[in-house]
Amino acid sequence: MVAICCLFVLVGWQSVPDTQYIRIGESQIITLNGETPSQVWFTASAGDVLTIILTSQDNDPLANPVLAVQDANNQQLAYNNNHFTNDPDLRPTDAVIQALWIKADGEYRIIANTYGGIYAGDVVLTLMRDDLFDITITTFDTQTVITGDLPTSTPYHYPFSARAGDVISVTLRDTSGTLDPILTLVDANGQVIAQNDDHAGDDLTLNVFDSKLHQVILPHTNEYTLIVRDFLGMSGTFEMVITSP
Repeated sequence: MVAICCLFVLVGWQSVPDTQYIRIGESQIITLNGETPSQVWFTASAGDVLTIILTSQDNDPLANPVLAVQDANNQQLAYNNNHFTNDPDLRPTDAVIQALWIKADGEYRIIANTYGGIYAGDVVLTLMRDDLFDITITTFDTQTVITGDLPTSTPYHYPFSARAGDVISVTLRDTSGTLDPILTLVDANGQVIAQNDDHAGDDLTLNVFDSKLHQVILPHTNEYTLIVRDFLGMSGTFEMVITSP
């Protein structure tokens, strides 16, 4: 594993106030006051996959970083205290949120604190965009072909816009020989519109464990997401073909 702490771009290295903005690809030093958490806002786009790191170099046992992420409606999207990764550059008590998938364009809030909330001192906040999936997207007249990697226990999300009454068909192929792929279509509220595991059809171009959604009628003019995952959380490579007549 490449040490994730080595990937960020250091900017400023100066204390920031309790409410502050950070851009993807930056790090900032945050001074905690031991009374209230610090809030740091960032802007992200639908489909972004992010890693957020909060570290401390203080040997004080109270310097135990805690991270949370909320959307603009104060809904908590992720939380971490003690990262449990294999990164040798992180202390065991540092906090890391990995593979945070952003569902919609907008502003999001990072809550930076320490366990118990009584530590006063500096911590370092880092925000990075992940490239976990190595995605290639090719668009033709009526088809979009997406190829990429599927990491262990990490679903891939493909957001797209559609109008009420649009019809799509989607095939999902394992191209590595290691996946039992599951394909799920959800609407903007996370409601499942269609799902398939093992297509059970007569399409000879698909393996028995590949998945297919056939002529799904989309009910609303809105945002939708196709979710690719493996039945057992295995890693591998895939090809997804979206056809819209």
